[in-house]
Amino acid sequence: MPPVFDEGLTLQQGIERSSKSGNLVIAYGSASWCGPCQTYKRTTLVDDGVVAWIRRNAEPVYINIDRQQVDAQQLGITSIPVTILLKDGKEVARLTGAASTGEFMEWVRPWTPLAQQ
Repeated sequence: MPPVFDEGLTLQQGIERSSKSGNLVIAYGSASWCGPCQTYKRTTLVDDGVVAWIRRNAEPVYINIDRQQVDAQQLGITSIPVTILLKDGKEVARLTGAASTGEFMEWVRPWTPLAQQ
């Protein structure tokens, strides 16, 4: 699990915390047997800029699709790795695949407060 997700929030906890903080929820769907997931975890999801963005703007939720099948089903996860942004408990953006740091940062740009851009 990437350290930025190590708090171990469930999807419901992330949504509840998001409603109090005003932040997005960033849900990352993965599995231990998924090669591209492991690459994404070791590269993009530990990048200083990506980690800083997540810490400033989101409540991070790690979803092991084998262990948290209900959460995976609730989010409609059918392929991994997948990164999903939720606002007010509803999906607003989805990134499928092991995105590079640049691709990740471009993907979150519409959800980044202007002061940070």
